[in-house]
Amino acid sequence: MAVRRLEEFKLEPWMGKHIQAITISAAYDVLAEEQTKGFDTDPLVIVDRKPNRAFEHVKPFGIIEIIERADMGEVAEWIFRELHRLSPVGDGDDPRQGHPGFYRNSHFIFVNETSVNADNVDSLNYDPSKDTLRFANVAIYSRRIEGIFTSSRINPKTRKRERKGKWHTFGWSPQAPKGVYRVVARKAKAMWGKNLDIRYTVRKIEGGARVRRWWKSGKKLSKFEMTDQVYPTIEIRPRAGGIII
Repeated sequence: MAVRRLEEFKLEPWMGKHIQAITISAAYDVLAEEQTKGFDTDPLVIVDRKPNRAFEHVKPFGIIEIIERADMGEVAEWIFRELHRLSPVGDGDDPRQGHPGFYRNSHFIFVNETSVNADNVDSLNYDPSKDTLRFANVAIYSRRIEGIFTSSRINPKTRKRERKGKWHTFGWSPQAPKGVYRVVARKAKAMWGKNLDIRYTVRKIEGGARVRRWWKSGKKLSKFEMTDQVYPTIEIRPRAGGIII
């Protein structure tokens, strides 16, 4: 039996209005019931993917989402805790200074562009209505822990460069083959992506290292230039109406 698409049904104008009224009434009833159980009294309302709109703006067959506002400080604390929990730790016999645990102890928090005391997340001094919080690992090899996504690769059989889709090179550590910052950013976005703008990126940081970047001349990597190192970063920015201020 063929399934008919919604667009194939011919609805009278009054039918759409009736369905819209039912949707609005149900939204009010659900919100009132949940608020008696302790739900947010001033939640974020997203109507047809547009935030901070009244229920009455919903279209027939539209969607109303009612989301409890998030505490930006609690989100920051969760992210920082997860970064530490998932950080790979080297062998206990590693003789290098600060090891094992060098990577785990190299997570820093930035309010906008300024580094702050990473050991005291609860007392961060920032404005949750406009400031950006960034988490970055300043270990020189931190980006290699994340692996690299690329739009091209060398085919091992033909030795030719291919540009089809995306490839991910696993990170250096078998303890975190899919990376640390990538994984935490994905989890945080799944939980609070409608409250906060959360994204993973790589970026330069003030006082960061300078590294060699090689480039091709003919067929060989024969020349290089000095450039700023980039570090894996999680950025969280407020969304209007989505956080507790």
